[in-house]
Amino acid sequence: MKKEHSNILHLHTPPQCPDSKKYKKAATVLTCTVLLVGSILTAAAKNLQKTAFQSGDNQNVSESLYQSLISSKKFTEYEKYGLTYDKSCSRLMYDGNVIGYFHDETAPDVYTHIVETDGNLGIRVLRDSNYQITGFDFVER
Repeated sequence: MKKEHSNILHLHTPPQCPDSKKYKKAATVLTCTVLLVGSILTAAAKNLQKTAFQSGDNQNVSESLYQSLISSKKFTEYEKYGLTYDKSCSRLMYDGNVIGYFHDETAPDVYTHIVETDGNLGIRVLRDSNYQITGFDFVER
């Protein structure tokens, strides 16, 4: 606000709301609480992930998943298109290449999805509207 008096311009700051300090303090406390809770949840999630991998041998888990896949009826369908399983390295193979990415939607919203860091080829299974395999789409990794 400006107030003129005797040709001198005075600037007056409006009085501060008595509750504004409380709101600033409450906002600061709330922000700190949100950050603290977020940090705790992030740390808990990381520990849970570490525990999941440490609780069992990762290789045994991977082999178990592969055994389930290769013993299923759908694996014989994949074999018709050249997909194989190499027991010596516990990996899916195609034409001598280790599969690092495999994705198949076997039914509406039902997926087989595998990612391996050591693979050099990716495969997406192509299916028709009746979910019959029509081929593979290959993706470089």
